[in-house]
Amino acid sequence: MLAADLTLSSSQFSPFSPQLARDLKQDPDFSVVSPFRQAEAKVRTSDTFVVGVDPSTITQVANIEMDTGTIADLAQPGTVIVSRTEADSKGFSVGHTIQMRFPATGPQNLRVVGTFEPNGLLNDYSISLDTFDRNVTQQLDQAVLLKVAPSVPLSEARARLDKTLTESYPSVTAQDQTEFKQQELSAIDQLFAIVYVLLLLSVVISLFGIVNTLGLSIYERIHELGLLRAVGMSRRQVKRMVRVEAVIIAVLGAVLGLVVGVLFGWALQRALSDQGVELVIPVGQLIGMLVVAALLGVVAAIWPARRAARIDVLAAISYE
Repeated sequence: MLAADLTLSSSQFSPFSPQLARDLKQDPDFSVVSPFRQAEAKVRTSDTFVVGVDPSTITQVANIEMDTGTIADLAQPGTVIVSRTEADSKGFSVGHTIQMRFPATGPQNLRVVGTFEPNGLLNDYSISLDTFDRNVTQQLDQAVLLKVAPSVPLSEARARLDKTLTESYPSVTAQDQTEFKQQELSAIDQLFAIVYVLLLLSVVISLFGIVNTLGLSIYERIHELGLLRAVGMSRRQVKRMVRVEAVIIAVLGAVLGLVVGVLFGWALQRALSDQGVELVIPVGQLIGMLVVAALLGVVAAIWPARRAARIDVLAAISYE
């Protein structure tokens, strides 16, 4: 989605002065400087974040797939482009007028001049920087995308830019495409790490649940187990029977968990589809989890199986 050579953003996740972008536009090291701004607004009864962009430069630093209209139409006063999913859900199309309420200027009528495929860069609504500045008091940049001049080596431009940032804008960092992607992947990896920790905790709790369930089952079936031993069932067969029960319990619980998890994942993906999130079901990984669940069932059955195999036959037969 990004076509920029470098991306400027705040290491503290806060907007920064637009003077930096203005200074860089005068810097011969960079051929394109495209700032992004973001502010809270309301459309109908829904709160949203509207993004301010420069329609003359955004297409040079980002690949925006338009469904209808063009980003260049944002240069017209009082216009807005809308993500396809948001337009479909609210019935907007090119030519419609949207009443967008800003905290500083109140309700403003904006004409839809295009719709675009959902992406994490433009959110649901995007307006020009001129429209943004007329309606938002805090005119700060959320990010700045840069294209290095063709005659300037990227490493040299990066070195000079880093020096400028260190001296005048210490809270702003520059990242190339690889570093930016790695930062985004790192945030996703952290989220998955939390999910896996919670999954591990649930597995531990499930193991205790299986042990407890089998323990109670054996206690309630002492007479039955005694009769089975009396008619010829060996201790090894008793252990095998308990292990099979544990595997069945574990696999059934895993199947139910996977079905519920896939449904919740689908619901989450639908909610985040406008951020470019796609639904991918890792079938191989899910099958692997079923196998692991079966193995954990065998582990959980060790103590209950031994207990069942050591039951005294005569005492169990006479047990009421």
